[in-house]
This record gives sequence, structure tokens and C-alpha cells, in this order.
Amino acid sequence: MGLSANPQTGDCNAPSPGSEDICDGSKNSRQYKPFLRIRSMQIPVKFPEKIETKNLIIAALGLLILIAGVWLLFFQQAAPSPSTTANQSANQTACPSLYQPVCGTDNKTYSNSCIANYSGTAVAYNGTCTAIAQPSENGTCSDSDAGKDILSAGSASKAGETKSDTCANATSVLEYYCQNGSIAYATVDCPVGYACSQGACSFQAANATNISQCMDTDQGKDFQATGAVFYNGKEYLDYCYDAHSLKEYYCENNAAAGMDYDCPTDRECIDGSCVQVTKTCFETDAGIDKFNNGVLSVFKNKALISEEADYCLNSTHVNEYYCQNGGYTSIALDCGSGFECKGGECVSVGAVPALCNDSDGGKDVYAKGTATNGTVTGTDICKGSDIVEYYCDNGAVKSSQLACPSGSSCSNGVCAIAMIPVVCNDSDGGNDIYTAGTASDATKNYSDYCPSKSSIVEYYCDSSKMVQNTTTSCSSGYGCFQGRCEYLCTDSDGGYNTSVKGTAKKGTASYTDYCIDSSTVDEYYCEPKFNTLLGASYACPANYSCIDGACSYFPLIPLIIACTDPDGPYDTTTKSTVTDSSGSYTDYCTPSGWVRDYACANSTTHTYYDIQCAAGKTCASAVCK
Repeated sequence: MGLSANPQTGDCNAPSPGSEDICDGSKNSRQYKPFLRIRSMQIPVKFPEKIETKNLIIAALGLLILIAGVWLLFFQQAAPSPSTTANQSANQTACPSLYQPVCGTDNKTYSNSCIANYSGTAVAYNGTCTAIAQPSENGTCSDSDAGKDILSAGSASKAGETKSDTCANATSVLEYYCQNGSIAYATVDCPVGYACSQGACSFQAANATNISQCMDTDQGKDFQATGAVFYNGKEYLDYCYDAHSLKEYYCENNAAAGMDYDCPTDRECIDGSCVQVTKTCFETDAGIDKFNNGVLSVFKNKALISEEADYCLNSTHVNEYYCQNGGYTSIALDCGSGFECKGGECVSVGAVPALCNDSDGGKDVYAKGTATNGTVTGTDICKGSDIVEYYCDNGAVKSSQLACPSGSSCSNGVCAIAMIPVVCNDSDGGNDIYTAGTASDATKNYSDYCPSKSSIVEYYCDSSKMVQNTTTSCSSGYGCFQGRCEYLCTDSDGGYNTSVKGTAKKGTASYTDYCIDSSTVDEYYCEPKFNTLLGASYACPANYSCIDGACSYFPLIPLIIACTDPDGPYDTTTKSTVTDSSGSYTDYCTPSGWVRDYACANSTTHTYYDIQCAAGKTCASAVCK
């Protein structure tokens, strides 16, 4: 049928004999448009001498119908199927097995950008997709690790049901996620060099030898996530210099790189990432009230960071603390005529303040408390949607009916957030200071962290399924690193000290420096930032040798030998040999017939003298004869 398009290349094949069809073989459109050319033909026809007009019209109409039929015949021919060429291209496409997740425009997480593009999806951004609550008839489904994120242990929740990621085996994760509004799961293999631990794929240094590419778990310069870069068998973990700056590691040109970064003013550096800081201030005496001894508490991300109580500056003035702009300040107040300051409050002169105690510290609508002074006792209760709050006032037990803040309602004597199910999960199983964990409620995640090298802030779920925290000192011989208490690494020679033999210990592990050979020491030491016990071989410098596990100064001192000459200098009658530290030298006859007599120049070095024999004598066998 003339020219046809090659479905693989889009090029036109050779025309059939006698055809003048044209192939528009565009590789982009894959549309092939046939054209018809009608050549003039010489057909022998005998025309009558007279041709009627009606006959001419009929002949013309017939010719037009013939042309239209041929045109439709060519136009109906099917072009090669685009699916054919797509399948052929797919057979020739290969993507690397590298795990560097990206989120596609279809809100699905792909292992890397190559697989996303090959699946016909453009990359929206690097990293796993952000979780999207999926509507269903029975509520919404949410996933704390935002989908199939095998590097994070997450939980998928819906209508009170929660499924947490677990290890299917040593190298696979049973990953729970949301799909079509319901909880779904899949078994996903960990990348090369990783193993499954506590529901997530974790880097294993022992398997790192097969990894040549640079990998970053937080996908680049992400200052709001704690990540780790793995390159050439080493791990580089993001860490905080101080409360406001961090060291961020990332991959650049397929190699590990790092940079310093200052957190924004509204964030602080915690465990290697810049964390949003929310400060909340509470008072038991509800503001500036000099007649009530109040206690002020400041929380940062639900962690108590400061607590101040009103106190007497002197007998007539009280120092009153009050909340201001999320923080706090204080003011000195004069008690006034007829009043004096006692116990951090202004009381009538001569009055003895009654002892009163409130278990929730005052008008705290978020905690159920009991106020008592020994004779009167009142416990916080609900009255409709309001709360009746009992508190102490000048030794007396008083109460106030208060409206719960917006978004909460009274339940069991506390203002609780409404419409949010009480759910609490702790990845380390509770108040476990020896395991780094994350406690999660219905609104937020709280990860254990180290406020100092010797203490830990441990988050856990209490009996009422509320996230609580406690600051605990690590046991003797332990320190806090990366959100857990672990054995301190100690080194008897003080660190990377190749001039002293030492022993590095961490828990039950103990390694002592030793000599690999006479010039190389195997040095064990503690890496202080991450409390890691490491070892490395070290070549001793020049003039040093490895002796008993340390490089010691041991230069090669030349052996000094005294010079000896059996016959003394200028003796041409005796053949002798002179010896010093450089060697031995024997008298001989020079080509000119003189005697070369070796002698000592001093006590340690030699010299020689060329001596001519006396008249009538000649040199033979190194002597004059």
C-alpha cells in the first residue's frame, strides 16, 4: 500500500512498486497520514459527434463519487498502536535499586525519581509523601510516618484502631499505611546495608561495605528533621552544637558533605533538628494578685522549664510573678496600710494564714485537683460544659465556675479537647530510659531527648492515655546520647593517643591497643559526640617504633667503634689493616709504586698517607723492599 511507518523508529519504509503514497512518520505524534495522488491517464475513448449536457453532468458526479470512495479507503487505515512502541521502550528501560524516596504528583511514594518518572508520574518533591487523611464512612485514616516510609516506624489509625509498623523478618518491614480510607499493609524489603529493627529499616555498619553511593535519610538539607548520611561504610548523624545551631549532613556529588546552620528565632535545636518551640505559661493566682500566694509554671513543648512562686521581699512588699507573652516577669507590690507580707502574699497585720493545699496547684482547668484546708475539702467537677474549680484563697477553700477554653469541654473534672479520641502510643513501650522512643497522642509526637550528657527527658503514656514526661538522671557509668541512656565509652589513655597504651571500654566490650607490627599500632578510642567505641590502625612517625601497644621514640643510633691501627702511621715496613665504625682498610701499593698506609686520624676515624719508598727500594705487597 505504498509507504508505511516503522512502529519502532517512526521512519518510512520503502514504497511498494507503482505507489506514490506519502508517509508522515513523525516520531512525536506517531500519526501517519496517507495522501492520494491521481495521475493523468490516457484512455482511448471514442466520443460521439454530439455530447449532451445531461450526460456530462452524470459522468462528473460518478467521478466525484469514485474519488470520495478511494479517499475514505485510505483515511480509515489504522496507524501503528502507541502501546506497541511504549511496551518496546519499557523493555529497554532500567532503573537503579537505590532507595532515595520521592513523592509523585499522584501523592504516592516511589523508591527513587527514575521509578516515578518511568511510572508516568512527575516528582512533586523529595522524600516520602505527606500523610493525607482519607475520608471514609467510619471516620478518617491517618498515618504518622506519612505512608510507606520504611525508614520510620509509624502507626496507621482509624476509628480507634491503630496498627504499628513491625519487622516481618530481619530485612523486611511490615508497613501499615492508609489506602482508600482504610488501613492497609505491605511487606517491604529494606535497602542494601539496612536491617529491620523496631518496625523500621535501620542502617547496619556491618553491611555497609557493599554501599558505594551516598545516602541521606532526611533527603538533603532538611533542618527540621534529624537525618543520617551513610557513605563509604561511615555514618554521619545530624547533631546540635547548642540550643540554636546544628550540624547538617547531606549528600553532594555522591559524597558526604556537612554545613553549620542557625535555627530560626522561633525554633531550637533538639536532637539534630530545628524544632518549633511553643511556650505556655500558667498561674495558680490568675494574674497579678498580691493577696494570693501563686505559683507560675512555664512549659516548652509540654516540658516544664521554669517554675516560680511569689515571695516576700520584706515585711511590706511581695514579689509577684505573672505570665506575659508566653513567658513571665515579676513586679514588686506594696501590701498597703493594714497589711503585711507573709508566705508570699499580703495578709492583714497579725493574721496567721491558714494552711491550704490544692493538688492541681490552683485554677488549673486541665488537671483534676482537690483543695483542702483540713476542715473543708472540694474536688473539681463538671457542671454542664463548664468546670467548677476548687482552689485555695488565704487559707480558705473556694470555688469558681469557669467556662472551658474554646475547642474543649468538661469531662471528669477537667477541660478535655473535644472530638479527639484519647489515643496514646509509645514506641519504646513505656518509661524506658534505655531505649530511644516516641510517645504519640492524637495530635503530636514527642521524642525522648537528652537535655544534658547525664540526664534524659523520657516521654511515655500514663494510665489515662495522656503523654507525660519525666527528667531522669542516667545510672552511674551511663550517659545520655540520641534519646537514650547507654553505657559510657571510656578510654584509659584519654582518647586517640598513640603514644600511650590504653584500653577502651563500653559495657561488656573491651579493646586494648596493640602493635600490628614494629611500626604500626592498632589504636582503640571513644568518639565523644556519639559515644561510639572505634578502632583504627596508625603508622608510627619517623624515629618511632611500636612497642607494647604504643608508638615510642626509638631512633636507630649508629654503632660507634674505636679506630685501631696495629702498626701506627708512616710504617712502610709492615702491612696492616685499620678498623673504625665505617669499616676496615688494608695497606696496598698504588699504581705509581708508592705505599698507601692507612692510619687513625683520631680515636674514631681513619685516614691514609701515600709514602714513596727510599732510593733503591720499591713497593711490593704493601711494604717497601
